[in-house]
Amino acid sequence: MTPSSGWPRRPILLPAGAAIAGAIFAAGLLRKGVVMGPDSWAYWEGSVSLIESGRYEYFGGEPITSFPPLFSWVLALFQTALGISTRTLAIAVVMVVAAASAGWMSLYVVLTSERPRQRLMDAMPLLYVPATLAVYAQVLLSETVWHALLPLVLLPALAPARPGAWRGWEYLRPVAICVTLALLLLCRNATVALLPGLLLMLVLTGSGRPVMRGLTGAVAIAGALLPWYWIRRSLTQLANHPIGTSHSGVLENATEVLGGLTYAFGPSRAYVGTVLCGAACALLVWDLASEDSGARRPRLALLAFALLGLVGLVGIFSATHVGEPLAGRFVVFAVLSMALVVFAGGPLRPVGVRRHAVAAVGVVLTLVALYRVGIKYTLAGREQEATPLNVWISSSYSSGPPQPSGGQVLVAPPAYPWMQRGGRR
Repeated sequence: MTPSSGWPRRPILLPAGAAIAGAIFAAGLLRKGVVMGPDSWAYWEGSVSLIESGRYEYFGGEPITSFPPLFSWVLALFQTALGISTRTLAIAVVMVVAAASAGWMSLYVVLTSERPRQRLMDAMPLLYVPATLAVYAQVLLSETVWHALLPLVLLPALAPARPGAWRGWEYLRPVAICVTLALLLLCRNATVALLPGLLLMLVLTGSGRPVMRGLTGAVAIAGALLPWYWIRRSLTQLANHPIGTSHSGVLENATEVLGGLTYAFGPSRAYVGTVLCGAACALLVWDLASEDSGARRPRLALLAFALLGLVGLVGIFSATHVGEPLAGRFVVFAVLSMALVVFAGGPLRPVGVRRHAVAAVGVVLTLVALYRVGIKYTLAGREQEATPLNVWISSSYSSGPPQPSGGQVLVAPPAYPWMQRGGRR
């Protein structure tokens, strides 16, 4: 009997509990509406155009070349079933956050599959993960779906077949990774930054020799890149973000990602985020350096994936122009990964200073995440008003001011660059 077999329902109860918490947190944050940033209008217009005309374009007829289509496809599915309105967008976000919370909590279950039952320690990630995901889902952006898909790539990479299990799983793993990775790429082009870390993860985990694991992983990644490239080409998106257009260098971006990482751990007031980030890093080094390679391998693989992903983002931001700072939604995947490794590592150790330190840092991380659930979303340093739930958008109206017009019809503001055009009537 393994240490976790005394609680066989744990792999089901923890993800289910996280999904419920995620839905509650997201619904609370979106109770007055959805925050619509500049990119959000493009995603919404693209989804409505898919419904009304079957084309991925703005209401003026121009193709959408700056954003991959998957998020708009997801929004189109929800709005086809529930109607075109902000309320439907909020429902979609709530459901996707619930799914993302369950996926990330499943990662935690995999990381702690060989540890004894610890309900108190389980409660911290059960709150931290959905709270963090809900906070970053207040604005309508593709990261909401991206965060739900990412665990579906990491889970088969971190959970190879156990001895005596069905051997076919080792053949299905690269297929599952390939398909889900293709969806991730179609959700965010920046997913390419994660490919080196994913390949390393596949080399560190799985069965067979490392060379064969690496070769299999490379084939799975190549198989995901092909449909991404083909769809981008068919949508005339290949010219987007050309190489050599970045306005910042590697050192500047590295400094920015470090600042973004600390703020994602906690607010800058009283250096809370900096202290939490430093404490988490210290615990990670302390814990991983003191275990045998077999016990620490899944957590080490996830941590390496997160760190290499940040390095890859620095490289992308240094090679091409991106209109936002390298922080916030770009780095939260690394924060979630690091936090899960912290939460998972402590209970594996005997009661002592290290375990108490993990518990203390975990409590503070969880409290900060819960505190942020009540903070109003900011964009470019300004608090953002939510778009009311009772409005809708349609291509039959020309672009106008960012408020309801004609009753309950909301039209996108013309101040955004892609809105300098006439709409169809």
